[in-house]
Amino acid sequence: MNNIFLFWRQLFLFMFFVQVINGQNSINTTIKNGLKEEVKIQTDRSTYCVGEYISFVAYNVTNKNLRELNWSKVLYVELITADGKPVIQSKFEFDSIGSSGQLFISKDILTGNYYLRAYTKWMRNYSPYDFSYKVIKIINPYNNELLQVKQSDTDSGSFDFKKINQNDSIQISSNKSVYKKREKVNLHINILEKTMFLNSFTISVIKKGLEQKNKYVSKTQKYNIDDRIWFIPETQSISLTGSVVNLPDSTPIPFIPLNLTIFNSNNEPYSTLTDENGQFYFALPQIYGNIEVFISVVNKNENIIPSILVSNDFCTKHVELPFIPFKIDSSENLVIKELCINSQISEIYKANTYKLELADTSTDIPFYGTPTNSLFLDDYVQLPTLEDYFNELLPYVSIKKSNKKRYFHILGIYSELNIYDPLVLVDFVAVSNIDWILSISPKKVERIDVVEIPFIRGNSVFGGIINIISKGRDFAGVSLPSSGRFFSYKMLTNNNIKINEPENNKRIPDVRNTLYWKCFDVSNNKTSLNFEFTTGDTPGEYIAIIKGFDVNKNEVTNYCTFEVK
Repeated sequence: MNNIFLFWRQLFLFMFFVQVINGQNSINTTIKNGLKEEVKIQTDRSTYCVGEYISFVAYNVTNKNLRELNWSKVLYVELITADGKPVIQSKFEFDSIGSSGQLFISKDILTGNYYLRAYTKWMRNYSPYDFSYKVIKIINPYNNELLQVKQSDTDSGSFDFKKINQNDSIQISSNKSVYKKREKVNLHINILEKTMFLNSFTISVIKKGLEQKNKYVSKTQKYNIDDRIWFIPETQSISLTGSVVNLPDSTPIPFIPLNLTIFNSNNEPYSTLTDENGQFYFALPQIYGNIEVFISVVNKNENIIPSILVSNDFCTKHVELPFIPFKIDSSENLVIKELCINSQISEIYKANTYKLELADTSTDIPFYGTPTNSLFLDDYVQLPTLEDYFNELLPYVSIKKSNKKRYFHILGIYSELNIYDPLVLVDFVAVSNIDWILSISPKKVERIDVVEIPFIRGNSVFGGIINIISKGRDFAGVSLPSSGRFFSYKMLTNNNIKINEPENNKRIPDVRNTLYWKCFDVSNNKTSLNFEFTTGDTPGEYIAIIKGFDVNKNEVTNYCTFEVK
């Protein structure tokens, strides 16, 4: 019975997306609310110094049916000011449990109170006040300037802050109350109610005073949203979206081909068509870090001048959050001074430790694998023009003419080669003007790769591939499409950075401001848990906090304290 229900539910969702992709981007409000995602975010602490990382865990607390479908695979995490201006932006892998990662706080960020928020691209179809928010205090000891936001830009009267209450059904204790420096600490957790946590919980061990007990809840007044679908969920990885319009009158251009090249060691191109509203959607591979991309259209209509508009990958809806003036209580003076000193000492001794280790998911093999034929021009007597090389040395590629325009045709045993035009590339960038390509000086070309089998990418079919590789990897001076755009695009951030490991070298000070931080899965229904960590070199009172969300999506916590001498 459950399998039948799951089948019909998935069939409905499939039909829904067929409508969205075909431009019928409106949906019944009741159905839309049933597809609503929800995220809750927690951090290892609330107060940081510039030069540190904010460690976070984002819980996927969406309704069970939607969560089991792995609706969204990308989480957007930002640090913003009260008036919504971003200062840090990153993307992380996301699944049915949630996500975790770190955000680096650069030294150009001013001292002040900020908001950490998390959301998926699908959630951008709803109110931005439904995103998950948490107040973060940042100290910049290198700059005396404070973050300022005009009071007129915000409205704090319709917001609610509340304290997170302790829950006695969660018990956490240490084996001792006082420890020496660099001594092992054993903590015991006992969960009296098996269903206390929704899916996972975190444990954070920090200096007492670095965690604030209040959190941002929500804006009480409703945010006006319509029934339109502006953003499709990223069910595989990061997407790149936008639209193509005619430059003179800004009218959308439907069903025009687009090519996108990602410049990594694969230099893989992607192709798609705009829909009837001139909008396009590229599903990108799982790549980490910032990448350079080139996007262009294949324009065969001389009566239009296409212009490509790439949508902002992060949320641009205006929000007005309460501006919290920065202040330090007398009880915080010492702990914040230690926070800043420890951060600066870590920077001196571990300048190269906290760099992002970006996973390289690419190889040196071209996206099309081994070509059918590769012609290295320097292996032969130099010919006057590039066209001569095709005519004399590449007999399986012919140059034909139609309506006074030349085009390539690849010969082969596959019937599709006779129906579709080949994908023609210069240094892996698609170029549709064959006259430009044939004007390239042979002296600038290293080789010509030819693939004599059909190539299918998305809803585009090509009759093979011709890739002209220049010696300088500089497009051999060819004029790229004027409507094309080069830009940098933010891909995934690696979420496996280890920053809270103890220092083994006794000659290097261990000045971690977070001694321990970990997320635990509760799917195994364990109610008793033991774990250990090592204290650092900073004496004082510490707090071990267990945090999570219960089945009603309320935050639950408890803690214990100990001292380091």
